[in-house]
Amino acid sequence: MVRQRAITLIETLVYLAVFGVMFTVVIAFMLSVSESNRRSLVQNEVERSVLFLFNHMEDTFNRASAINAGTSVFDNNNGVLHLTAGTDDYIYRLDSQRIEFSEEGVDNFISSGELRVTQLRFEPVELSDGSLVGIRVVATYTSDKFPDVVREVESAFLLDF
Repeated sequence: MVRQRAITLIETLVYLAVFGVMFTVVIAFMLSVSESNRRSLVQNEVERSVLFLFNHMEDTFNRASAINAGTSVFDNNNGVLHLTAGTDDYIYRLDSQRIEFSEEGVDNFISSGELRVTQLRFEPVELSDGSLVGIRVVATYTSDKFPDVVREVESAFLLDF
């Protein structure tokens, strides 16, 4: 009589336990990678928004002929910048934690609705005679999805003379 070897109940339970641990490790790794990808997408969105803001401001400064110091708000985290070019007016301001740009009375948000801008600060750049020739801009972007993703950026823009 030939004896057949079968899997015992203990061996089956050991196999299931090993499979369960391996499955748990794989799922945890997949979730970690997914979270990392989402965080990376948010960081990329912040970088795109910063680049867009600075390109937009550079273009506006190239068209502008003067900074209206009377209606601009400097050295404030809720700053307002008013530029003029002949009869055209350009205004940057923070509204509901988004950057709003006004051109001839038409308001448009130029920052993403998925990001919050918690600081938009304008600091005057003056010559030794006190004439206003440019602006230093400081902006802070944060994400609702990942509150630890915070990016503070600064740049300076000068009027073309």
